[in-house]
Amino acid sequence: MGHTLVTRFDEAGYALIRGMLGDAPANKIPFGRGCDREAADRVLKHHVTVLHWGRDRNEQYLKRLESFRFRPCSVRVTGVSLLPGAEGSLLLCLTAEPGEGFSEMAAGLEAVMQTPTERMLHITLAVNKDHEAIQALHRGVQETAKFPLLLRVTGLDLYHIWKPTSYVRCYQ
Repeated sequence: MGHTLVTRFDEAGYALIRGMLGDAPANKIPFGRGCDREAADRVLKHHVTVLHWGRDRNEQYLKRLESFRFRPCSVRVTGVSLLPGAEGSLLLCLTAEPGEGFSEMAAGLEAVMQTPTERMLHITLAVNKDHEAIQALHRGVQETAKFPLLLRVTGLDLYHIWKPTSYVRCYQ
């Protein structure tokens, strides 16, 4: 893997997500990624993945990103869902759709990068092979969270993925 470009939320958005999880341990990096999941989890914040690419495109895509101009936008979170994951794991995700300005931001990024952005918008809250633990967390989020909710996107964070996962920069 090469790089991933993800949403950066304002502090109120991160507080909403933390509030949904409470004290539950919530590893958000899926299994099967060939990385040190614990280390990657410490670096990456909760996010919507906008674009990712392999090492073979690093030079080309990093050069193109120099001309990208981010505009603040939002993501509308519509609910919470469970998805099957790699290695028999289960993912707890917030389902999302474009909010105000998000589609325009994505279209601008696609024009600059000359490649499509991610279509399945979601925020991974937790990943675990213990299905009962994830299902209990799912029930808790369903009972306490009020949907829909709006998360303000204040920038796009670029990360080098995977060995090691590191923050590169923010596009604001």
